[in-house]
Amino acid sequence: MIIVYCDDCIICGNRPDVENLKNDIKKTLAITDLGTLKRHLGVDWEFGSDEEGIFLKSSMCEFISLI
Repeated sequence: MIIVYCDDCIICGNRPDVENLKNDIKKTLAITDLGTLKRHLGVDWEFGSDEEGIFLKSSMCEFISLI
């Protein structure tokens, strides 16, 4: 999955496919890989795992505190 907002992209998938896609994009465009998603458009993202399995948690605490 590729999520695009203006000039920002989030690429999701299994690691080999993501790496292959990034390498293909680099052949045509200059890109900056910022690593694992931590924050995008004011949303904080947390990846982790616990006894129930792998999870993805999102929050907008900073935005909510401004209201």
